Amino acid sequence: MQRTTTALRALLSSDSFIYMPSAYDAIGGRLVVSLGFPAVYTGGFVTGGSRCTSEPLLTMDEQVRVAGDVAAAVTVPLVADGGAGFGEPLHTMRTVREFVRAGIAGIHIEDQLYPKRAHYHKYVAHVTPRDEFVAKIDYACRQRAESDPSSSSHDPTHAASRVFKRRSTGSTPQPTLVPTWDLCSRETMTSCGKRQSWPRFRWCML
Repeated sequence: MQRTTTALRALLSSDSFIYMPSAYDAIGGRLVVSLGFPAVYTGGFVTGGSRCTSEPLLTMDEQVRVAGDVAAAVTVPLVADGGAGFGEPLHTMRTVREFVRAGIAGIHIEDQLYPKRAHYHKYVAHVTPRDEFVAKIDYACRQRAESDPSSSSHDPTHAASRVFKRRSTGSTPQPTLVPTWDLCSRETMTSCGKRQSWPRFRWCML
């Protein structure tokens, strides 16, 4: 059977829009697959909601456990919210390793401060210094090279120019995909697509 990491990379190279409904438990993941979707997403927001707590208060263990339960119940790739890496660059390296052990095909990592601030829910982003975020992605990619998950970086800021500036100063190896969260206008999304060579994906809250 094809590895889910291989399947995820195939989806990313297909040049088609990838729909990944969110699931926070095994039965939810099975329902997503039964409806014909090619991948599943477990975000921090839904994990927090399922545990009656706020996303910024989640621990790595909680997010890995919830995402791992969903991944174990499905045959398609699962992409999970890796938060802010749950610490500094070295902690981020361990975060990637734990998600890999849980069977997660890919994660995204935000450039927010950790512990994450509750202001997150008001769209107030407390971002890390650029050099520190670059180091986090570098360490994540080093672990990816050992374990072979897809890894991505997520910048929660709203200003497109800041997104481009921060992402253009990446390290080698580079992320497999880059979310374009909160780049809401067609013009901004088009500009983002022209200025970045990495595959991108975007959340839609319905």
